[in-house]
Amino acid sequence: MEKICGQGASQLTDWVTFYCLRGVSEQRKIAMMAVGSTPEDAVLAEPQQWLEWFPDLKKHRVRVSTEAVERVYRWLDRTGGNIITFADARFPTILKEQAAPPILLFAQGQLENLGKDRIGFVGSRRATPGGIAVTQKLVQPLAQAGITIVSGLALGIDVAAHKAALGTRGNTIAVLGTGPDVVYPERNRRTFEKILQTGGVILSEYLPGSGPAKQHFPRRNRIISGLSHAVVVVEAALKSGSLITARIAAEQGRLVCAVPGSALSPVSAGCHQLLRNGATLVSSADHIFREVFPNLEPSPQRKEVLAESLLDFMSGDQKLVLELIDYDSTSIESLVCRSGLTADKVSSILIGMEFDQVVARKLDGTYTRLH
Repeated sequence: MEKICGQGASQLTDWVTFYCLRGVSEQRKIAMMAVGSTPEDAVLAEPQQWLEWFPDLKKHRVRVSTEAVERVYRWLDRTGGNIITFADARFPTILKEQAAPPILLFAQGQLENLGKDRIGFVGSRRATPGGIAVTQKLVQPLAQAGITIVSGLALGIDVAAHKAALGTRGNTIAVLGTGPDVVYPERNRRTFEKILQTGGVILSEYLPGSGPAKQHFPRRNRIISGLSHAVVVVEAALKSGSLITARIAAEQGRLVCAVPGSALSPVSAGCHQLLRNGATLVSSADHIFREVFPNLEPSPQRKEVLAESLLDFMSGDQKLVLELIDYDSTSIESLVCRSGLTADKVSSILIGMEFDQVVARKLDGTYTRLH
């Protein structure tokens, strides 16, 4: 157990038991931890001592969920995971600064990545092709420079940020709104497994086996922002979890960055509101380096997908069509009208460009430029 958890089995049991107390709120547990001279004082205290510190606890039935404790140890044995307690030297210092830090973190992966420079990426679960392309454009140079990308393994911008980091063999941390062994949504399982295979980290404050619950995700978001030196919002509607994350980040003293989008797009309305409220506008990785990591030098940039070598292979008609495609959305009818080419010719060019990931076809049949 010592090898797995980095601390004595007896002490770990005290922490897990404390975490699994029923009849005591998370806020109360945090207050208990603040009473003693060290967090261990509160954890190792007997229930009678807690009642003396907090007389109103007598109104509640304080007991331990033995099933929950057993579930934790089964997870440790099955996965070789780690439990990082609030008193553990591996617990990220930056995360302790917030008002309501987690008591325990259930972790899998290379924990040394928790100590590196980190930046959070959040955004819409219904990300547009353009939003995903922007995420890739921002994440890749950061990951190449050794900055760890933090996100929530949700659909859309979250998983795009993880994949972009993995694509550069960079580091990424996924903070879950479920137990550390529950992948949600299930379609992201391959990314979950690749994060572990490539030295990333999976983090959760929820008991192994815990499924998704509506109240879990706002709490998950405070860990994403709490771990990060800054949070970048790529796409967000006016009422979205990403704006909650941005608000929490601002309350934690983190820099909030937002990527502007089309004035006509509802998934950009939240970013525009953030910018009106004082968020830092970013549209390139250079902006993030200057604002967040001024002491880091970007790695030599890899050539864009549309490098000169690719452009050299494009015909005159292909280049013409590409120049007419907007970064928001452009209809085939518009391209036919403006290019003077036939509809069949334009369609053929678009199919080739889509295959090369130069453009993307949206659900409404329009096309958006990715690079």
